[in-house]
Amino acid sequence: GTGAVFGGPGLYPDGRADEDSDPAPETAYGETKLRAEEIARDYRGLASTGLRLPLLFGPGLWYRGAAARIAELFAAAARMGPEGGKAAFAAPDGPMDLAYVKDAAGAFAFLAAAPGPLAAIYNLHVCAPTARELAAAVMAHVSGLEIEVTLDRAARRFPVMRGERLRARGFRPAWEFGAACADYLAELRAGSERA
Repeated sequence: GTGAVFGGPGLYPDGRADEDSDPAPETAYGETKLRAEEIARDYRGLASTGLRLPLLFGPGLWYRGAAARIAELFAAAARMGPEGGKAAFAAPDGPMDLAYVKDAAGAFAFLAAAPGPLAAIYNLHVCAPTARELAAAVMAHVSGLEIEVTLDRAARRFPVMRGERLRARGFRPAWEFGAACADYLAELRAGSERA
């Protein structure tokens, strides 16, 4: 699943949506994901559980989509030499609902191994940095790097998903945001050394 099943942040209290918030997809992608949730729920005789993901960042992602600019920022930062350099990052104004890929994989593994009945839908919430907070986290791990942030106020925004239902089951993300950024950069650098 995906947070794209929700409409803009202004539709939800405090710009946050939980599993019971009314979906209001504004894209074909969000609409198809909502229909998949409905089909799974209506299919007789088969228990199913959906995990709605926020934007993912981290190594190994083949899908670029909405998180392409984040991937490009990390790739540029990982290529910086010891003298540093400059990079640009354009992102929506406001918080970005993000999860490190290793935490997303951990959430799937957690639910697959969970005992007892599961809810039909869980939201994964890990962190929601602004563009400037993301840039600061990357710069903290790359000496001499300067990132110019441009806020795209016209870009499509989604609410930050609440993840209390998954937390109530006992799931905890393994990666603090800054540590996830450092790990991603290390993975990118290790990959370029192997290439």
